[in-house]
Amino acid sequence: VTGKLVKQAFGADAVLAGSLCSALVSAVAALLQPVSRAAAKRVGRPAVLLAALLSFAALAALVLATSDGLAAPAFVTVLPFYLLQGAGRAGYEGINKALYADTFGPTDSPAAFSNIVLANGAASAVAYFTFPSLGRHAMAYAAGTCAAVAIVGYIAAEVAIQRTPGGRANPRVDPA
Repeated sequence: VTGKLVKQAFGADAVLAGSLCSALVSAVAALLQPVSRAAAKRVGRPAVLLAALLSFAALAALVLATSDGLAAPAFVTVLPFYLLQGAGRAGYEGINKALYADTFGPTDSPAAFSNIVLANGAASAVAYFTFPSLGRHAMAYAAGTCAAVAIVGYIAAEVAIQRTPGGRANPRVDPA
């Protein structure tokens, strides 16, 4: 989004606008983290994680829905992308790590967390180098496919854990 839509919307000011919008992601995530934690206590971590993953899928849909012409003012056009990403991060980051810790327990958690870091780093690197050369539709389909795979994968993992005798290694209700 920053490399394509922000550049298109802001032209010469794209670097500054992209930096401010990227900072907005962290601000939104920080502001919504308490909401995410409260929701996890009320409806459970998997439901909040699913909602966060759906916000990432909504990002892909928003890319498809955005016209090439960007008729609206620049900030109005790109703001929803960064708000959705911040909302997704608020519900995903902490809960994902808490679910990993609960699922894998103290013995296997370091290896599981290494896999998270490796997957996030690889995904970021691939997106950084490939997305600028992709068209808007290809970018949206790639992001939407990744979100869909993550949603199906987390649902399948949750079902498998629920069916396993003993469930999670360290069950907790709220994220750390």
